[in-house]
Amino acid sequence: MKLATLTKLSPALILAIALCGNVAKANPIITGGLNFDGLATTNSGDLLNATAFSSIYDVYVFPGSTGSYASLPLFAGPVTFTPFSFSAAAVTPLWTFTVGSVTYSFDATSIMVVAQSKGGLLLEGNGWASITGYQTTLGSWSIDDTTTTHKSAIFNFGADTAALPDSGGTALLIGLGLAGVAAGMVAQRRRLAKG
Repeated sequence: MKLATLTKLSPALILAIALCGNVAKANPIITGGLNFDGLATTNSGDLLNATAFSSIYDVYVFPGSTGSYASLPLFAGPVTFTPFSFSAAAVTPLWTFTVGSVTYSFDATSIMVVAQSKGGLLLEGNGWASITGYQTTLGSWSIDDTTTTHKSAIFNFGADTAALPDSGGTALLIGLGLAGVAAGMVAQRRRLAKG
C-alpha cells in the first residue's frame, strides 16, 4: 500500500477506533426491578368507575429491589408519582425519587387498563427507566390497586427493566463498516486516477 493511500485510509480507521472506544465507555444499562407501596385516590372515589388517579401519596420503595436497584436502602423515598388519566398517551415522569446524588425516574410511554372492578384495578404499560450514571433503558411497569375501605386504595407499583448488553459487537460492526467505506473510496480514487 502506498503512503498516500495509507494517509487517505487513516482518518476512517481513526474514526472507527474512536467510535469503538466511545461505545465501550458508555454508561451501563439498567436491569432488574423495584416495587413501591403507598396510597392513592381516584377521580371517582372508587376503583370500578375510576378513569384517573387524582393523587398518589406516601409512596416508598418496598423491599425486594433487584439488578440496578438492588443497592437501594429499604423504604427509600419518598417517591413522587404524577397523578394521571388512564387514557393518557404518556406520563413524564410517572415517578421519580433521589437517594444521595442519584436520581431514579420512569417515564410511561403507554398505559393499558388490564382489569378493573370494585375491589381492584390493574394497569400496565411500557416506558423508559432512568438512573443517574446509567443509560436510559426500555422497561415495563404495572400498578395493582386494591381497596378495603372507601377512603383510600392500597397502591402497589412494579417495574422491570432489561436490555441485552452489547458485548462490543455493534462497535466492531460500525468500525468494519467505516473501514469498508474508506477502502471503497480509496479504490474509487485509484480508478479515477488511472482513468
